[in-house]
Amino acid sequence: SWAKGRLIEHSKSRLDRLGFFKGVTIDTQKVAGESDQVDINYSVEEQPSGSIGASLGYQDSSGFVFGANVSQSNFLGTGNRVSFAVNQSDTQTSYNFSFVDPYYTLDGVSRGYSVFFKETEIDESNDLSSWAMDRFGGNLTFGYPISDTQRLNFGVGYENTKVFASARSSLDVHTFIGYDYIDRLDGANTQNESFDTFSFNGSWSSSTLNRGIFATKGTAQSLSMEVSVPGSDLEFYKVKYSGQIYFPLTRTWVIRLQTDMGYGDGYGDENSGLPFFENFYAGGFGSVRG
Repeated sequence: SWAKGRLIEHSKSRLDRLGFFKGVTIDTQKVAGESDQVDINYSVEEQPSGSIGASLGYQDSSGFVFGANVSQSNFLGTGNRVSFAVNQSDTQTSYNFSFVDPYYTLDGVSRGYSVFFKETEIDESNDLSSWAMDRFGGNLTFGYPISDTQRLNFGVGYENTKVFASARSSLDVHTFIGYDYIDRLDGANTQNESFDTFSFNGSWSSSTLNRGIFATKGTAQSLSMEVSVPGSDLEFYKVKYSGQIYFPLTRTWVIRLQTDMGYGDGYGDENSGLPFFENFYAGGFGSVRG
């Protein structure tokens, strides 16, 4: 086809956005014996596309704490994204696993699934928390590219949740006791009753970042919605938006602006609002330190 500088640079940008390569260079060479043909060669330098971590510690309220996680965006060179995490302490045990094949079909339709399990053990004398929650479930998601920079994702999920309240729990927690969503902690005579939630989720994402890792210019944004299936033990919905933009100042200094917004509520004849454990929280892990 016709050699166009704009399309040649566009291919370089698409390689950079993968996050697999530290650098991408273009070499244009004339075809031997031809006066109007060239070969375009892209040379890439690979970089680590995964991470591994481990933690070991001791907390007065939780005892010994152990954690390990592995994340790989190019598993065994296949382009698949795989992650696994485990955390164990005297009061909490959790496991998470996820797998995404970004090219489940040749036209770029992706398929991913994840499973999770979390169990918490506290009693009235524990100062770690005034309420506890056990949960397990999984999700199945498919994605479809609508352009080089935009994708649509659709999925289904299932979660089994069990919540325990204590005498020190807040009013929001105790409000749900009347709906049989929570059983009060009562020492060794704790009664448990779980509830099931089936959900649909969909999202739109767009990224014009110049690199998949350590971007210096461009934008990235996503809009997602999750709604529980009518008839589930919990009926609610959540809408979230996330966006970021990079402004390069010099070769070494970049300004990055980021926003996260969300809204959620309950629905149905017995609308009790958004479950308190689905609320949006500021601070803590993944946000402001402390």
